[in-house]
Amino acid sequence: MTHRAHTLVVLTVQLLLVGGCTAEGDACDELCPVALSAYETCQEQWGLSYGTPGTYESADDYENWCSTWNIERRLLAEDADPDAGLEQLLTQCAAQADSLESGDCSTYHETLDY
Repeated sequence: MTHRAHTLVVLTVQLLLVGGCTAEGDACDELCPVALSAYETCQEQWGLSYGTPGTYESADDYENWCSTWNIERRLLAEDADPDAGLEQLLTQCAAQADSLESGDCSTYHETLDY
């Protein structure tokens, strides 16, 4: 994908998100609320709160990070493998959500680190 085409895709996605015109959610869209819930649970276990150095400033800050991260992941997956990249990413997102729902804070960071 050329830089110009990549930029157009990013702008289109951003416009859709800002305009509230989003398609039905998929496994990656569903990951962010699960990840936020897990993050808040783990923060409590770790004795941390929003705004502590090394943490997110707020739940909104976390949600912004997660949605941006998912946009980037989609673009990278499609660039890497136009035929199957997105499907592989959706499978990965579903596995990450399942792992986060287990409630094991010792693996929180590793779950989202791929």
